Amino acid sequence: LFRKAKERIYTLSMSKPTEKVPNPVARLTPVLEEHPKWRLLRQVLTEIEEKYDKKIDEGKQAGPATVLVMVKDERTLETVSTYLIEGKQRAMTLRWLRFLEKYNDRSRSVTNSS
Repeated sequence: LFRKAKERIYTLSMSKPTEKVPNPVARLTPVLEEHPKWRLLRQVLTEIEEKYDKKIDEGKQAGPATVLVMVKDERTLETVSTYLIEGKQRAMTLRWLRFLEKYNDRSRSVTNSS
């Protein structure tokens, strides 16, 4: 489960050792694939918008459309809001940067404790 989640965010690629670089360092390559739940959320919201627009086009009275999306915490709220307002690429880039920051902080704590 965690491996699949990581594969949606980055991949590790290892180059082959050469004479000049006998011990190559693995490279993190961002994949930035959107979460399947986010894709479904966007599809549902698009469907709601299309049905709302269709009612207006048919001349039926349609009041203001309000959709409530429930999330479990502030972090998820921030991520989903960014995804819906600014788009997939921006949300995934922020998620990638957050991962790198967290990874860097963990590396610092390990090296400082030595």
